[in-house]
Amino acid sequence: MAVKPDPTYSKAYNNLGVAYDFKNRIDEAIYQYKHAIEMKSDYGEAHYNLGIAYAKKGDMENAIYKLRKAIEINRITWMPILPLA
Repeated sequence: MAVKPDPTYSKAYNNLGVAYDFKNRIDEAIYQYKHAIEMKSDYGEAHYNLGIAYAKKGDMENAIYKLRKAIEINRITWMPILPLA
């Protein structure tokens, strides 16, 4: 039996964004993070990654917005707070 891809699997899009980010293809990473968030609006890790990607591009307004959103979603996680320090 073959496995069928699930186009609504937000984690895959977030992971693809991480791969693009690793290759310094920030615009493509941003696109994938946004896609992951469109599918799962409470996906804190994707908001965090998007915030970091915006910061890499120098878009601090959107970076801060997304990092704060990640904090709001993941109240018990400390990871999103570090870039705001």
